[in-house]
Amino acid sequence: MSVHRWPGLGSRDVRKVTSEQCQTWAAKFSKEVSASHFNNSIIALKRLFETSIECGLRHTNPAAKIKKRKPAAKGLALKLPTHEKFTEWVKEIRKGLHRWADGCGDLVEFLTYSGLRIGGSSKASFRMRSEVSK
Repeated sequence: MSVHRWPGLGSRDVRKVTSEQCQTWAAKFSKEVSASHFNNSIIALKRLFETSIECGLRHTNPAAKIKKRKPAAKGLALKLPTHEKFTEWVKEIRKGLHRWADGCGDLVEFLTYSGLRIGGSSKASFRMRSEVSK
């Protein structure tokens, strides 16, 4: 966690930070950053105090009662193409002018029909790929 977001935290004695100070800081910081940034910072802050407890510097975690923020809904609706439209897309990919165009089309179809993501596809065996393409 960057200590410049809580001025003076880096030079403050970890044993003297109170729950009220944590709550006040969190209320202000929550308004300045995104929910994911806030939540990650809170995790780091809580871990900082957990470490101080493990080291015997504190008995309690003053950040323990800080609640995570719920990320705002982005209003993104998943709109899948029809089977016909998807087939058109794959055909367009395969018409590409590079030598891997056909393989790219195969990859798009494989990922779509298998439900895998690109990272998981590298762990799929050739046998799995053959079964999907049937």
